[in-house]
Amino acid sequence: MNALTNSGKLLEIIFEELDAIFLAEDRFRMPPDTWFEEAKADKNWHVLYPLAYAWTTEHPANRFYRRPEVLDALRIIAGRLFQCRNVYLRIPYTVLRSYELLRDVPGTVDVGWKPQIQALVRSATMPLLLDRELLTRFSSPNLGYGTNHHAYVLLCLAAYVSVFRNDDDFEHMDPGGAALVDYTVSYLDRFFDYMHPDGYWVESDGPALSYNTLSAQCLYLAARMLGLLDRYLDRLKRAAWFTAVTMYPNLSMMEVMNGRSQFRKGAMRLGFTGLIPEGASLTDKVIDFLYRTRSGRTGGGVPNGLVYLLDSYREISARHDAVAPHVWVTGDRTERFSDDYAVKRRNSWIAVVSNQQFVPRPEGHWNLDYTALIGLYHDSFGTVLYGCNSKDDPLASTFHKTFDSFDGAPLPQGRLMWQYLPGRGRIDCGEDGLRVYREYRGFEGIVDVSMPDCRSAVVRLHARARRSTYPVFATLQPALKYASRFRDAHGRIHEISADPFRLTAEELGGTIVIDPEDTPNCFLDAGKSPAALYLPPGAVLIWPHAMWDPYDLVNHRFVDIDKMSVLLEIPLGPEGAVLNIEIDPPSHAAAR
Repeated sequence: MNALTNSGKLLEIIFEELDAIFLAEDRFRMPPDTWFEEAKADKNWHVLYPLAYAWTTEHPANRFYRRPEVLDALRIIAGRLFQCRNVYLRIPYTVLRSYELLRDVPGTVDVGWKPQIQALVRSATMPLLLDRELLTRFSSPNLGYGTNHHAYVLLCLAAYVSVFRNDDDFEHMDPGGAALVDYTVSYLDRFFDYMHPDGYWVESDGPALSYNTLSAQCLYLAARMLGLLDRYLDRLKRAAWFTAVTMYPNLSMMEVMNGRSQFRKGAMRLGFTGLIPEGASLTDKVIDFLYRTRSGRTGGGVPNGLVYLLDSYREISARHDAVAPHVWVTGDRTERFSDDYAVKRRNSWIAVVSNQQFVPRPEGHWNLDYTALIGLYHDSFGTVLYGCNSKDDPLASTFHKTFDSFDGAPLPQGRLMWQYLPGRGRIDCGEDGLRVYREYRGFEGIVDVSMPDCRSAVVRLHARARRSTYPVFATLQPALKYASRFRDAHGRIHEISADPFRLTAEELGGTIVIDPEDTPNCFLDAGKSPAALYLPPGAVLIWPHAMWDPYDLVNHRFVDIDKMSVLLEIPLGPEGAVLNIEIDPPSHAAAR
């Protein structure tokens, strides 16, 4: 299959989303000036580049091509961006890419754009890079924010160099000149040197897969713009391999490796994965998914990611004519990344376990390293157990325990202490499954997942604890969220609505049956089958749990109900607990 076949689909998605924002029938649904005032410049900077892309791209589905009112809108939006006082760090890149497209059409770009872009890069991009230029480890604690953010800032500078370095006055621009080119290349070298040999950039919360793809995509684009792709090709291919291996065949990321998860599917930051044939297969399916699920009506904005993906996709496709099967399509295999993660395909299952330890964060106090240690997938169901976890969120971690004293000293009245940063851990890879071991305050947590045949999986949970510490609680996240439903052993259907619930295993008859995903495997026609979870005694199914949201400085939690989670909480005594899972159970119908 030629990887270029989906370029047209991406264009249609971009044009439909722009239609939803700007056009009603054949006229503007809202004057750009008014729209920009309501949408807020610092939140919707991303629309400029897709709009410029549409204005300069001729396509049967594109109603924006060379329309004078669209050019007026571009000028208005760019002018508002230039006026922003609190310049968002990503604005320079979207303005630069738009300028690059528009300047090729005589008379379209105002002469004021170039010095305004210089001012943006000088005031928003350079200070951040200069402030961190002495670092050799671009970890998020060192940077003071995400590694992916810093990669984006570097991309802004690489784009600036790429767009202007052939201009006659580049040597006299501020910033500009040969020294700036050398500085940019040197920075990029160090960023690639910091990359883990297994193909990712470590954040505070592990490689944080959705953010890791942003880092890789930014550094790929920066290398390409600077004409240095061959220098970094091997490392980018490794990043592409890591990404391909850490995506389930339903296009969901294995969020067990992420410190903040929203069950993302069909990620748009995957252009760089096309550097390897298996990654091209992944990208091809992602584009199909985005095309199949496109809204075209929401007006929610056009992420730059769609256009970046299109840019990458077209260029990378020229490197090879065909795509290879996705890495998980055929055969059993085990992939291990250092001591941090292991992923195992056996029969129709894929299990992932994590030994990643999060870096302490001062705002977490004792609340550190709340990790999910396990994720589970099946070809004919989809993701069975989400590997989600959340910073500063003990109730969503695989193991948690409260204490009322610290090293024997009672804590102040009304205050409890959750587990803090665990110690050693290890991963064992067996013939039919995976096992992860971690040390916690007062106990050791062990998760063992085995996949004996095509239909069955067993999750064994143990807490080897001080006698005074029991019970320890284990938490898993079954494939349930807002607006879904499940059937219990008594045949009752339970709707997950705005109404909260706490249902014990005994009330549910010890079993819940969940419907499969619409497309559990995008690469194989494996059919669709429900899954039964046979709950251990004492387990409780809890809805809703608002995951920790570090971007919400008021609530600190996700407030949208469709971002909340269902938790399965299991008390552990000395004997541990077992969760049995069966696909297409003969004795229970799904919740249709």
